[in-house]
Amino acid sequence: MAWTRNTTSGVLTHAGTDRDFWDPNADFAGGLSLPASAEIQVQCSAASHNIKVLVRGSPDGRTGYECGIEGTDVVIRKITMGVVGSNLDSAAHGLAAAETFTLKVRLTAETIAVNVVKTSGAEVPVDYATTDLNRYNSWGFICNVNNGLILAATVAEVGLSSVTVEDVLIQVAGGDVWASGADGTRTQLIGSRAFPSTAQVSLAVMDGKAYGVGGGKAVVIDPAAKTVTAWVPTSGTLPGGVGTGTTTASIACQYRGRVWLAGIEGEANILYGSAIGDPLVWDTGEIAEGRAVAIGVGRNQQVGDAIIALAVAVNNTMVIGCRNSVYALLGDPADGGAEVVPLTTSVGVSGPNAITIIAEGVTALHSPEGLFTINSASAPTSISRDVLAGLIQFPRENREDYTVTLVRDPSRHGLHVCITPDTGTATHLYYDERIGQYQPGSGGFFPEQYNFSPTCATVWRGRPVFGTTNGYIVQFNDSDTPSDYGSTAIDGYLTLSLVDEEPFNNDTILESVIPVLGSSSGNVTMTVYGGKTPEAAYDSSERWQLGTYTLTSVPNRALVRQRGPALAVRLRNNTAGNSFVFEGLDATTYVGRSISRAGWKAALAVGTPCGVPAGSSAAGNSGGSAISGPGLGSLPAGGSPVLGGSGVASGGSGIEENLGGLTLD
Repeated sequence: MAWTRNTTSGVLTHAGTDRDFWDPNADFAGGLSLPASAEIQVQCSAASHNIKVLVRGSPDGRTGYECGIEGTDVVIRKITMGVVGSNLDSAAHGLAAAETFTLKVRLTAETIAVNVVKTSGAEVPVDYATTDLNRYNSWGFICNVNNGLILAATVAEVGLSSVTVEDVLIQVAGGDVWASGADGTRTQLIGSRAFPSTAQVSLAVMDGKAYGVGGGKAVVIDPAAKTVTAWVPTSGTLPGGVGTGTTTASIACQYRGRVWLAGIEGEANILYGSAIGDPLVWDTGEIAEGRAVAIGVGRNQQVGDAIIALAVAVNNTMVIGCRNSVYALLGDPADGGAEVVPLTTSVGVSGPNAITIIAEGVTALHSPEGLFTINSASAPTSISRDVLAGLIQFPRENREDYTVTLVRDPSRHGLHVCITPDTGTATHLYYDERIGQYQPGSGGFFPEQYNFSPTCATVWRGRPVFGTTNGYIVQFNDSDTPSDYGSTAIDGYLTLSLVDEEPFNNDTILESVIPVLGSSSGNVTMTVYGGKTPEAAYDSSERWQLGTYTLTSVPNRALVRQRGPALAVRLRNNTAGNSFVFEGLDATTYVGRSISRAGWKAALAVGTPCGVPAGSSAAGNSGGSAISGPGLGSLPAGGSPVLGGSGVASGGSGIEENLGGLTLD
């Protein structure tokens, strides 16, 4: 027989050089029925096998439409009583000699669409619209090559669906464009080399499509059609464009029905907007209402600084982040009363991803001087200046050496601040808004440690997603054994608020703690550190480990009885890889006469006889590791204060959940 099928592997092999048809309905008990709207996917081992799919065919395979490979082309052509007609559509497939590929044939209404999917993910499409009323229902495979192989085949029904760009995660890596399925399935390549491999890309979403700029290129990404095409205006030219699908703009944003572009070479302080409702119209010389606009000259709208970031604060305000200043565009130029107002001329933005919306009308931005918030169109307010200097700041002149990314986690009520240097280790700060509440001096910053360095981020399906320097897309999950990233167990740490009773010239005495751990939590190790000052309590080189205690999920009172000018409390999962759930910690504290502010020495080795070391009046110590980084805040004097911090810190394998904040060890 011309075709043989391996019943174990399912591989089909053709023998001889005659054109032979294989009918799956005859070969399989019950057949493989083909829905009216269907997609057939066939995995092939080599283009030289000339594998084709026959659709809308007669039972004997002598009439219908054959779709597949013929020599160097992918073709669609009609067969009538065994006579092969000319190509109805064709394109060069560009497959390598021994390259495995997938042949996809889709039937919808009056259209036959064929795609050759290469190993790189790139697709070569051809299609044909037919009004032929004489439609047969059979389908199968055709081959005329000896030892031609079909490795596998599947059939799916094609149904109507509504896909919005918000459902799809669009990624650009190494210049290639990838898009996920709307149901959260894994991503697929939809555009190769759309941007230079090292380009930093910015996307603006409008009318179900994403408009991207970066590295001199401008493209339109359609996530529903899975296509990437050159961004070609129908009127005017793209700002900074020198040819088809080009622009020197590096920033894109959608605001009040326009796509806005900025960061243009030679025009760094000018902001361009497309016509209202049409990102393809860029003729600023038109007189029509809602025409394309350029802002930055005249009418007191001069932005005298290089624009490096854009963000929509509310529907009527867009924040314009510059290198050394911040402005706000109020309204739209089409309203006649729009204006650009300066919010500050002393604070700049660290980069295009260093600005994000954290609440209605409230924007967070990172500056080389720290973290700031903007309420509507007011001046920026620093929320890190009085509580955190290290980790979050860097010299303004070194801005080009860092990639700063802000993204809010809406489900966990926090803000991720990722500072990735060009060389060295990235800093990842988690700001717990339930503790800090975006108020100056209220703390809430928690250093976190992961085995990746973020370069960009977004919120997709309600959860933050990070792009990384090593080319991974990372999403936090609730599983102890995530399957998408790594296999190294990560210890979880949670540093609580500072314990420092007033006045400052006395000691703080921590008498006892009552932990509140979730019922599913494993045991937790609590460590108490002391320092001469609040800052020293969080400095690994300046503080002392006073005591270590085991906490369990069953509520119990742990007697601590530690003292020092300032104390810091840290929780850690008791066993690497185990998770713990932390809900709160009640503590009893007192003010004591200062006996330990000066003369502290290193901790005594375990087993050292009781006694006070020379030159020290500190309480007994036990050895242990030190941590770095603040978990800042303050406690009211007296009573039973509650130490700040809440959430889950999971160990396990891979990247884990952290609602309260991990800290570096």
